[in-house]
Amino acid sequence: MATEREEMFSKDELLRLNMCSTCMKMCKDVCPTLFVTRNELHTPYNRSLLINLHEKNIRKCDGEALEGIFSCLLCEACQSECHPQVDFAGLCKKARASLVSEGMTSTLERLTEMFEYFKTTHNPLGEDPEKRAQEYDDAPKNNNAEILYFVGCMASYREPDIARATINILQMLRKEFQVLKADEWCCGSPIISTGNQELAREVKAHNIQKFRESGARIITTACPACYNVLTNEYGEELGELKITVKYVLDFFQDEMQDLSMKPRDDKVTFHDPCHLGRKMDYFDVPRAILKNIDGLEFIEMERSKEKSMCCGSGGGVRHDYPDLSARVGLERLNEAVKIGADILLTSCPLCKNQFRKLIEDKELPLKVKDLVEYI
Repeated sequence: MATEREEMFSKDELLRLNMCSTCMKMCKDVCPTLFVTRNELHTPYNRSLLINLHEKNIRKCDGEALEGIFSCLLCEACQSECHPQVDFAGLCKKARASLVSEGMTSTLERLTEMFEYFKTTHNPLGEDPEKRAQEYDDAPKNNNAEILYFVGCMASYREPDIARATINILQMLRKEFQVLKADEWCCGSPIISTGNQELAREVKAHNIQKFRESGARIITTACPACYNVLTNEYGEELGELKITVKYVLDFFQDEMQDLSMKPRDDKVTFHDPCHLGRKMDYFDVPRAILKNIDGLEFIEMERSKEKSMCCGSGGGVRHDYPDLSARVGLERLNEAVKIGADILLTSCPLCKNQFRKLIEDKELPLKVKDLVEYI
């Protein structure tokens, strides 16, 4: 067993786990989970140590260790303060895959529940695949259009206003496009993040086949998780199909100068989703769009762009550790309230859903909208 575990990590990766677990630990100052819990269990270096001990067969993962490893948001904030640039999020995902393959995660009931959802419904929410497109059923399907709009699970089932707004923008820009509707499965981001490689391969193979059948040459999405996975996990296969991936805001920016947008007197701020910002280095386009709206007062939060704080939903944490997730999300919302923003804008269905529920629950003096909705 020890030999099998060691083979999951290269020598360089094991070296980097050692580096992370023994360094000066400056990353702890920006780790969202440590920020709200003040618990050493929720630090990058302690998580690295737990992974290291398990991989070397020194200390087998117990319940506390599993919590440490699976409570990481994979937000990559720690890398913004890591001078050796240790890819801890990547190492953590690899460790999770190792633990899942070893059957070590059977005690994590919420995680097991999500895996079962994927097996039966092909999405992390357990929703009926036949109802995936019920809020945008009038969108075109299989019309051989060059552009395929990959909607994603959250916009389909939880935040359909984002799906409708995206469709409206594409129509406004006179783009010919298609959607897969019930044939679209989850991109696989939640199970890639939580280590179920077998299920991830299954959903990927299905989606690739549907992309092939669609005849599309461009896939666009308004979900950063989908954007990240389609670009980085599907990249080789999409390259063979000569399909490129484009974030939906790029279409709008390309023609922004020729469009007339109504002036707004709102005071807004923008939350950078982790998948869009740090993972895809996509910071400028949302701000360029906002600065093109006359009368709008745009202010940055204390932590923005590369230093942006996670909404608390990433890495499967919202599903597996909802209380921890909510505490991180509330901390982020308090930043927006502190600077006096009327509207918190983001560009992520999961971030919007997280913030919307917390704002309603805590009755905060703030509205939240996705940028495509605001446009």
